[in-house]
Amino acid sequence: MIVKTNDLTLLTKQSVLGGNMHVKARSKFSSIRV
Repeated sequence: MIVKTNDLTLLTKQSVLGGNMHVKARSKFSSIRV
């Protein structure tokens, strides 16, 4: 159970970090376009 929970937490963290990176990239592109 501990291993599974750790994997889930890592996946969630990676997904959150990836989402933040996408948002930052989008904001940068939008600012450049504007």
